[in-house]
Amino acid sequence: SIQTKHSESYEKRLQQVELLKELTVQQQRKVAEVLHEVHFKKGTKIISQGDDGKAFYVVDCGSVSCIDRNRSNGDLVLGPGQYFGELALLNKEKRNRDVVAREDTTCLVLGISDFERLLGSLKGVMDKNLGMRVIRTVEIFKTLSTDVCERVVDAFKERVFSKGDTVIKENDPGTS
Repeated sequence: SIQTKHSESYEKRLQQVELLKELTVQQQRKVAEVLHEVHFKKGTKIISQGDDGKAFYVVDCGSVSCIDRNRSNGDLVLGPGQYFGELALLNKEKRNRDVVAREDTTCLVLGISDFERLLGSLKGVMDKNLGMRVIRTVEIFKTLSTDVCERVVDAFKERVFSKGDTVIKENDPGTS
């Protein structure tokens, strides 16, 4: 059937996605069975910062820009085999960035209910992969090996600051 051919084709593509490599073949097959392909024309806004998360996306062909309108984080460019949209689904948060097709782009899309049912348990892997993506946008980390970057990501501890909080004070000894 056509659906079976699509699922088999999607399975092969999912094996190239860093996050989903941790899945068993059977788990990848289940994800492939519920994916659907969506085509976006160059310039199309796929996700708007501040929206609720409704889907998880894997770039199949083409590329997207992930743009932080608040400019608190660097922009990301994602290409085939890379993914976006997972954070809002995992953390029940609003979308962190606008995502715009840089060229005609095809994404494999997994809706929120299927995502939660099939991938919700991968939060730890997804968090680490996100850390790797973010660290690669920081100039001093760009030349480090993947192994070293993974150790750096593992060493990071999240701290939350409110607007106006002092993050670093001049002449204080460094502790982190």
